[in-house]
Amino acid sequence: MNEIIEEILRDLEQLILELDEEKRNQYLERIASVRQRIRYPDMKLAIIGDFSCGKSTFLNAVLKRPLLTMDVLPTTAVPTFIDWNGSGAGAQITLTGTDGKAHALNREGREWFRNIAKRELPEKEGELIDYLTTTSELEAVIQKVRISFPGQGGYPGFCIVDTPGVNPGEESAKGHILQTQNVLREEADAAIILFPCYCVYTHDFTVFLEQNAKHLLADSIFVVTKMDLAPEKEREKLIRFVEGRLENDFGLEHPKVYGCAAAEALRDYFENSAAESRWTAEFEQMLLEIFASLSGRREQLVAAKTAEMMENLLSELKAGISSEQENILRAKKAVETYSYDNLTAEYEKIMKKYHDTLAGPVRRSKDSLEKIIRDKVNAARSEAGQSIRSMGNSDGINSYLKDRFNSRMQEMTREIEKLCQQAGNSLDQLYEKEYTKLVTETGEMLDRYRYNTGDFHSLTGKVIDTSKSVFLAKKKEVPAVSSTGIYNDVITGSDSYAMWAFLVASFNVVGLLIGAAGRIWFWKKREETAVEVEKRVADCADPIIKQCRQNLNQVWRGYRQAGETLLKEYQEEYKTFFEEKKKDLEAYRIQADRQIENNKRLIRELDRLNSLLMSQKRNEIPG
Repeated sequence: MNEIIEEILRDLEQLILELDEEKRNQYLERIASVRQRIRYPDMKLAIIGDFSCGKSTFLNAVLKRPLLTMDVLPTTAVPTFIDWNGSGAGAQITLTGTDGKAHALNREGREWFRNIAKRELPEKEGELIDYLTTTSELEAVIQKVRISFPGQGGYPGFCIVDTPGVNPGEESAKGHILQTQNVLREEADAAIILFPCYCVYTHDFTVFLEQNAKHLLADSIFVVTKMDLAPEKEREKLIRFVEGRLENDFGLEHPKVYGCAAAEALRDYFENSAAESRWTAEFEQMLLEIFASLSGRREQLVAAKTAEMMENLLSELKAGISSEQENILRAKKAVETYSYDNLTAEYEKIMKKYHDTLAGPVRRSKDSLEKIIRDKVNAARSEAGQSIRSMGNSDGINSYLKDRFNSRMQEMTREIEKLCQQAGNSLDQLYEKEYTKLVTETGEMLDRYRYNTGDFHSLTGKVIDTSKSVFLAKKKEVPAVSSTGIYNDVITGSDSYAMWAFLVASFNVVGLLIGAAGRIWFWKKREETAVEVEKRVADCADPIIKQCRQNLNQVWRGYRQAGETLLKEYQEEYKTFFEEKKKDLEAYRIQADRQIENNKRLIRELDRLNSLLMSQKRNEIPG
């Protein structure tokens, strides 16, 4: 398995040379981590439990030395890795910073710590380890502490990890929880999970195990600590209770649960007591069984974890390249979608919609106004004819034509003029809204084109400032609308007055006639006058309607021209923008196509490497 993984790592090192420097360095660190795991194939055994559940005491008893602080208040703040890969007589300490780089705690390492933490480290080993593992402020600068003992004695092949306590109910424990989560998810092969006898199985800790350690439980050891504090008759019940909950909550089959009193065993070790207490004997037997069980599965578990690290590395690399591929394709599509040709097509759509929007209201206004004018003219024509026919003498007709009829016609034309003005104003208000919408829509569309076209900078390195729009739409001036001149010469001109004078003279002649012949002549002339007046009034309708239509058309043409002028100016401005960016856009298209093909090749190669890894994993790692 290791030979295959090393082969894959070498191939990966060649593949990531094509990535940018930041990503390349990130993956080189991950590759170094996998190689470190192959070089030191220790089983990483995490010790996890609630705050102050006895983790450090338990671990000190396992080591048979007071390595970690066991005070009531201080708890492990930084994950501490303990192995037996050291050389020389004493413990060798290595600090890993938050940047992932390891620093042996020699003179250079102490200088690094001094520069980054702005403080000095203790000289004595016990004080140094105590300070490094329990000082919460160091979480900001130290990711983990590694303590390596000489290979003689201890537990070679194992790396025991003292994790910060977890208690999801405590606000101050969030940093500890995150650190322990990272150890369990990224590094641990198995775990020793501790339950204090006085709070043996809490809901919060169960939730934490479900979310962060479920993948480890089948290969983990479960220990109820501080059993010396429990009444003797309750101790076996506690063991059975934990076994039952593990079976029910996590589906484990016959989980092995131990009970111990690590503090009692540690006291015997410190006092070098010749006679071991019961707790010490049981503790020794427990350790013997635990490490014998784990040793038999150590190589398999470590190989599985190494393979998992490789799977995650390949998966993340593929996901990163796939994400980059999607971004490039999206940007390339944007460049193709937001082109000058498509912008021109958008202009045509916008202008057609704007024209259609303007055409409907003016047509309806003209038709409606024409009907009103004809109705009013017809009413005036009918009224004039009836009034003349009701007159019994020429003086009455003469007076009516000079005064009442002339006033009535002026009144009608004023009413029509007012209606035409109102129609023009209503149309102007409606078109004002439509023009404002056009200005807004045009500005937003052009900004959208410019922004999306500027998205190509991710490959070319050229950045377009999109923080401010250069397309600041300004409303164009629309010609003022005038509705004067509707009352025209058809009624008030010299020809009309000549007609009235002729008719009046005729009626004066009638006054000289006597008898029936005179009355007949009067009736005949009265009817001719009525017909002529009706005709003249009816003839007024078309010129008035024509004038009103011209006024409404003036409103329509003004807004139509304003919209066309606005779009034309934007077209010119955006055409200039495209011409300036033409070379850059073309260079981007070429570079994007090249990068797309390269990413496809990288993904195919990653799939090949993953298939190779999975095949080897099936052959060498059962289950």
